[in-house]
Amino acid sequence: MQAQLAKLDNAVDSHDILRTLTEFTAITIAQTVKPYCVGASPKLLVCGGGANNPIIMSRLSELLTNWHVDSTDSEAISGDYMESMAFAWLAHCFIHKIPSNLPSVTGASKAVPLGVFYPAD
Repeated sequence: MQAQLAKLDNAVDSHDILRTLTEFTAITIAQTVKPYCVGASPKLLVCGGGANNPIIMSRLSELLTNWHVDSTDSEAISGDYMESMAFAWLAHCFIHKIPSNLPSVTGASKAVPLGVFYPAD
């Protein structure tokens, strides 16, 4: 990014850079989820840092017309714990030999449980 900014004649304010990246993030998310619209009132639940960013949340609501955009916290699922819950689910799948990958997405040759187990002893 620095190389691109160096090509500009005028210095670019860091706030403009951050706002541009925030807009890019919101547009990318909206374009990615739109094909998964289900029903007349689809819902997008956001977790992680983006859920705490009022600009991202506002832009997602504006870009995803007719969608209900909210944080996972609104459904009693703490966005702060979503990553740990995902890893717990992957561990559950590994222990019970449940495939947890999507070959159509990852390009893997088959569906398999992900992860490894390293005993403490």
